[in-house]
Amino acid sequence: MFDQYSAAQPYGGAPSQQKGPDNPSSDYQAMLPYWQMVEAINGGAETIRAAGELYLPKFPEESPDDYRIRRTSAPFTNIYRDVSRNLASKPFGREAKLKDGDCRLKSIEAVIQRQ
Repeated sequence: MFDQYSAAQPYGGAPSQQKGPDNPSSDYQAMLPYWQMVEAINGGAETIRAAGELYLPKFPEESPDDYRIRRTSAPFTNIYRDVSRNLASKPFGREAKLKDGDCRLKSIEAVIQRQ
């Protein structure tokens, strides 16, 4: 998903460059490796192993065959995906309610509940 922008130049504020999807910002470029890593992690063991040395570096004296064996048999438990899904659902675990007190908040609550 994010690979298509990896070669794009960040928006540097030069007059010849327009803001937009064809010119990602420097903030976008800075975050891109993290988004790609999260995407690979969420893809599971196969995706991580397919990335090769990007996420599982080869040891200095390791032969190509030894690295291939280690890469194909390296354990991978996707705890990140489980944690992120559970944390994302936390705000919706309980109904939000106002405590008695401020009547201005009660009137706002009534308006929200009618929507």
